[in-house]
Formats: sequence, structure tokens, C-alpha cells
Amino acid sequence: DISSNPLRHNIFKSASNRLWIDITGVLTSAAVHFFGLSMIDTGMGTIINYLVRSKLFPIKSIFSSLTTYLFLLFFISSTLLKSIRNFIFPRYGIKLFMNHIEECHQFIDKGFEDENNQNFTNCVNHFQNILLILPQILAKRAIPCLLPTIVCLRILGKLAKNSIDALALTRAVESNPTTEMNLMLWKLTILIKNNETTLKLFENETIDNLVDIYKRKSFDKDIQLKIDEFFDNYGCRGIGEIDIGRKRWSDQPEIVLEQIKNYLKISNPDKAIDKIHDQSRQSAYEALSRIENDLRWPFIQRPLVNFLFNRLKILFSIRECPKFYGLIQTFGKCRKELLSKANLAVNENLISNVDDIFFLYINELKSLAYDTDHKQYDKIDYWKNLILQRRLEYTKQMSCKRIPLILLSNGTTYYDATTISDETNQQIELIEGEYIGSPVSPGVYEGKVRIVDDPMNSKLEPGEILVCTATDPAWTSLFPIVGALVLEMGGMLQHGAIVSREYGLPAVVGVANAKNIFHNGQFIQVNGSNGRIKILSNE
Repeated sequence: DISSNPLRHNIFKSASNRLWIDITGVLTSAAVHFFGLSMIDTGMGTIINYLVRSKLFPIKSIFSSLTTYLFLLFFISSTLLKSIRNFIFPRYGIKLFMNHIEECHQFIDKGFEDENNQNFTNCVNHFQNILLILPQILAKRAIPCLLPTIVCLRILGKLAKNSIDALALTRAVESNPTTEMNLMLWKLTILIKNNETTLKLFENETIDNLVDIYKRKSFDKDIQLKIDEFFDNYGCRGIGEIDIGRKRWSDQPEIVLEQIKNYLKISNPDKAIDKIHDQSRQSAYEALSRIENDLRWPFIQRPLVNFLFNRLKILFSIRECPKFYGLIQTFGKCRKELLSKANLAVNENLISNVDDIFFLYINELKSLAYDTDHKQYDKIDYWKNLILQRRLEYTKQMSCKRIPLILLSNGTTYYDATTISDETNQQIELIEGEYIGSPVSPGVYEGKVRIVDDPMNSKLEPGEILVCTATDPAWTSLFPIVGALVLEMGGMLQHGAIVSREYGLPAVVGVANAKNIFHNGQFIQVNGSNGRIKILSNE
């Protein structure tokens, strides 16, 4: 349904100005047996499992959900065959996925070319067409690459004497977009370190002045060229980048320049980004050796372990690819074109700011585009009042401290897994001052807590333990500085978990209300092998 009325959608719903996914249909059909969210967010996975066990959503009979079964049969059989193919030929699977993404971008670029994008309406229509085809492409092409990695990881976890060693194997994955971005930024940092003039600028000038120098293209030629190259590749990224309305790094270059400043603080050669990745890869092979040495029937199991490990390190890198190449690069292109055309509406005085368009549904955006192209001025007050009202509501909702993970239609809300009754929640014995989460990156570290809400204003000191709600690529420059990571949300496949493993940082996720439990300067121990966090000192 291409209507922008959220009440007409079966899957996506709107509540309190936020987007939600309705999974009722999944929980009441056979699909529930294949449904799990623990790899993405452990707390959400626990809540879903509780709801399934409590039988609040009884599964319908095969006759009442025949359409669902037929869909599952078609989708799962097709996905399963592709997954088996990718399991046997992993590099071919990656190549196919990237080819389809490239074809998708050719379609996107062609629609935004001048002859096809002559007015605001053309631009909005093409944007809507992109949104119609993109989810299908990502679902059909990415899932068959991701499923084999999950299977490999689970089998390796069963074969390993210590399941943490199986987790450590993911440190050997071949480069993904985030890793490549970090290494590119590090190479740029080294270039700046070796350029005395530019280094002094980064050491002495404010961020605002550095941004001005960059925009005036006044850095030394080689430095300017490399910074431009970085923004060409990754300027589409940003904080909260899954929301097309949020600003990109290309809109806020100060974020990247601040990241470079953080990298310039790294004086320990062992903390160099390239060295960290080499060490991380080496630790993965050490974990592989431990698994092989502890096998019960090595003659039979060792070939299987190596086969699974080879598939894991090739295919696990695809985890970040659908989001970056599929969503974020696409959003970057669409945002740029939409804002460019929104300037026309600003010039006609229909809206006040170009980013006003992000407070409209698509059918409203089409109407605004029509008014702009045909110079219809009778709705000027309507557009401005509507957008003002929605901006006020947005500001109100952004002030909310906590957002429920799961809502039920009877009003029940679940903010975290601790709200589930004790008799169904897994009991783990803890001593006083000890807390539990999900271990996602092995190792033990003791250090001071630093609560961070904004990576741009972190005040993080080297060696401190980063405690935050969740992370995305905008936080990545902080990882070489920190000693360990504690997240309120997340699972095995969350950004913070993946990057922590790559950097060899102990990490625990799914620690409900962690930002209120711990405080700055508190001395704690983080055990990324068993998920336990212990308060050692409150100083």
C-alpha cells in the first residue's frame, strides 16, 4: 500500500510520532517458530519469547492463515535454496548481492538525472518508487547471505568447548563498510600527523575554524583531497542515520573533524587502528586453534570447523552492507535531491526551511511539490501551520527519556526485559553491586565509567569505560580510546557489539537502565565473557 496514511499499513504503525513494526501477524502464525530478535536486541528477544510462552497470541489454525503458510512456503523455500548456495559458494553470494545493489543505484542515479528530474514532483515520484523497490531487493538478496553466518556461528558455538571462543572467531571477518571507513579515516589521520602545518591547525584551532578551513578548501592540497574523498564515500553517514530527516556528515563536517581530533590523541602504537585490526584478526585465529585443540573427535570435526570458519569470515562482513549500501547511501542521494528541490518551495514562500519537508507524509509532499511547480499560493498558511505543529510535537517526543521496546494494544508497555515477572525471567545469582547483561565481546577490563549521550560531546578520556544507550557508526572514533563498552540495548549483531569484537574490547549489552545504575568516575569491572558487571568503587 503506497498510501502514506499509517493507519492503512499492515506492518508499519505510527504512535507518538514514532514508527513501530506490528508483529502480531507473525506471532499468531507458523512464522513464530522462525522468529527471533535476540541477535539484534537481547531484551526484545526475551520479551518476545515471554509473550509467545504466555500464549497471549494464540496461533491460528492452518486454514485461517493459509495465505501466510503459502507465503512462508514460497519465501522460505526460495531463501533456503539461496542460503545453501551461498553457504557452498560464499564469495559468489557476496558478488551477487553487490551486483544487485549496484543495479539498484544505477536506477536511483538515472531517476535523479536532470532530464528525469526537472521539477519537484518528478523528484518526489522517483523517491517514492525507490522506497517501493528497495525493501524487496534488500530482503531477497541480503537474508540468504546472513542466514548462513548465523548457522555457522551457532554450530561453531556447539562445537567449541568454550562458546566465547566461537564468538571471538567473528574478529577475523573480512572488511565491512564500517571497518573500511575507520581505516580510511585513520590513514587520513596519519597523513595529518606527518604534515606539520595541518597538525598544528588541528591542535590549535577550534572545530568551527577547522570546518571553515575545510569548506574554503584551504588545507594543504593532499590533505584536502583525502578529506574530500572521505566525504565522497562516507558523507552520507550520520548520527541516527536510519532516519532520512537527520543530518549527514556532509551537512555537519565538524563530526568527522572531531573524530580526527580523537584519533590524533592516540599515542599508544598498540591503539593504532590498523594495529588493532591486525591484533583482532590474530586473536580470532588463536581462538580457532583453541577450538581445534579441544575437539572431541578432531579427525572428523576439524575439517568441519575450518569449513564453517571460512564461511563465517567471508559472509559475516555482509552484516553492515545492506544498511550502508542499501539504505544509507540511498538515503544520502534522496536527501540531497529532495533538499535541493525543497529550495524551490522555500523560494516560493510555501515553507520556511528546506528540512520542513521531513515533517510531511509522502502524499503531502506530493501536494507541496505540485503547489511549488504550479505556483499555487492558496495553501501557504496551511503548510506553515502544519509543519510548525509537527515540529512542536517532534520536540516534545525527543524530550522523552525512555521509549518502550514493545507495546501491546491493551496498553501494556515493555521498556526492558526486567519488567517481565520473575517466574518466567531467567534467574542468575548475583552478589551485591553486580549486574548482568549479554556478553557480546570477550575479555575482562577494569576502569572508570563515562556516561555518554552524544559522541560529539563525550569528554571521554583514554581507558574509560563507555556506557551509553546504543551506538552507530558516528560513535566509532571513540572505540580506540575506550577500555570496554556497556550498552543498554543491543545484541550480537548490533553495531557496538560488532565493532567491539573487531577492536578486541570487552563488551556487555542489554544492561537495562545502565546510564542510571552507573555514574561518571565510578570504578567497575566489565566481563565480556560472562556478561557480568561489578562495581568495585563508587569514587
